[in-house]
Amino acid sequence: MFGPLKTIGHGFRRVGPNHAATPDFSVSLEDRGRLRYCEGDRAMEIIVDATAHPLVVYAFSISQWLSPFAGEIVTPDKKQEIVARIRLAMRFLDIACDFDFEYERPVA
Repeated sequence: MFGPLKTIGHGFRRVGPNHAATPDFSVSLEDRGRLRYCEGDRAMEIIVDATAHPLVVYAFSISQWLSPFAGEIVTPDKKQEIVARIRLAMRFLDIACDFDFEYERPVA
């Protein structure tokens, strides 16, 4: 399907055109507005703007695990770890990205 798995630095392997994985976590650009971050049994969906160049990752959305772990708090240290991991994965996938730490979630 995607040819042999590509593995370089940090133990990454390419498991799809926009999906990188290590033994500890994976990052997948799902569509123009969503990035999926997984570690172990936990996953979160992170809002991105893939129409921008470089791709923009909205840091406010690194805030909550999906069910059944939705009640677990994502600490500031954990958030920084996730940011660093996403940067590494995007670099591995050769996808330019930047993080927006200023944008606030819209009030519904």
